[in-house]
Amino acid sequence: MRKVLLLIALMASIGVHSQTLPAYIPANNLLLWLPFNGNANNEYGTGMNGGVMGPVLTTDRFGAANSAYHFNGDGDHITIDTNFFDNGWSNYTISCWLNSDTLYNPNAGSNNQTFLNTMPHNGLELSFNWASNKKFDLFCNSRPPVFGWNILRPDSSASIGAIHTWNHIVFVKKDDTTYHFYLNGVLDQSFTRNTLAISYLCKIVLGRVDTNLANEGFQGKLDDYGIWTRALEACEVARIAKNSATSYITVHPLNITTPAGTTARFRITDTGAGHTYQWQKSTGTTYTDLANTAPYSGVTTHTLTVTSVTSTLSGTKYRCVVKGTGVCVDTSNVGKLTIGSTGVVSAGSGEVITLQPNPTTGSIFVGGIDQATIRVYNMVGQLIKEADRSTGISIGEYPAGMYVVKVLNEQGVLLHTGAVIKQ
Repeated sequence: MRKVLLLIALMASIGVHSQTLPAYIPANNLLLWLPFNGNANNEYGTGMNGGVMGPVLTTDRFGAANSAYHFNGDGDHITIDTNFFDNGWSNYTISCWLNSDTLYNPNAGSNNQTFLNTMPHNGLELSFNWASNKKFDLFCNSRPPVFGWNILRPDSSASIGAIHTWNHIVFVKKDDTTYHFYLNGVLDQSFTRNTLAISYLCKIVLGRVDTNLANEGFQGKLDDYGIWTRALEACEVARIAKNSATSYITVHPLNITTPAGTTARFRITDTGAGHTYQWQKSTGTTYTDLANTAPYSGVTTHTLTVTSVTSTLSGTKYRCVVKGTGVCVDTSNVGKLTIGSTGVVSAGSGEVITLQPNPTTGSIFVGGIDQATIRVYNMVGQLIKEADRSTGISIGEYPAGMYVVKVLNEQGVLLHTGAVIKQ
């Protein structure tokens, strides 16, 4: 009951969110968001702001000024002076970015660089290079007022931590007994511990251990702290690490302008296997799922084909919804279809495309691209032949004369237009 009342009180204190979150930050169960945009305020509500004691504003991982804090390793810290963090939460997630200056901190005897600690100290501590191990170290105790570490004592990352570079750190507690550590969006270590932590409300200090103890300070830059009262999924962690609103989509559909009667293809590129796809269309502001009925095919694949386009489709917008094995769902950017007479697609490319041989007795081979859509037109502008995902096409069955050949990439972008003589 105490946990429930605490969460109700915290949510009531948040009120209206003061800032728009970056698209890659999950809002569900987000309790604290410190992006260090000129200050250490909690920008996902009111209260639980950080008190800055020493660190100075500096550039963040994007090079933006006054958007991170630099800590000197010798007492600099930021304190959230509210007893809000419950050491006994069954599920929570902590995320931050750090960039350490050194492996050898003269201000800490063990070279330990703490970047988050509860107050009291023996609740949770996240640090770097404890006992000069060059790793990230996780300390967790079931009873914060009692000295010692009886859950994670400590346990360390599998990976060595790099200095003079930004690293994304995520620590997840799930279902009381499972702990995950992610480094730069990738699961690095998992631990199962049967000792349960008691409910105990703590303050949080960033950049050093509990201010009542000897200094084990962080030397370098810290930024973008987030705390959630749930366990983030792996795909959500990857989004934060990539600073991307999408987990799976790497290439989005593009706008296409093409003559009536031709075939238009909208494509996305995504990562991994086991994904599901659903293309949608809109002629206004709402989107509806497409079915494999003319003129559409491939509506549940990564490529949507619109066959024999007509002027009534001009202005239609298309997007793809991609689902993976986790909770994350990606929605692609929009590709717009325009029916025009030029057959020119709205984006260009730097590929050097060749059509050989020219003249030809029938076969035309495309150089400069691994695979392409090849369209051949007669001299009155009629599409007479098309090959998809190919490096060549044959017009041997057509009479001698001049033909126009258009080469498009997998996104439907026109890369090259050329004339070929058929002997």
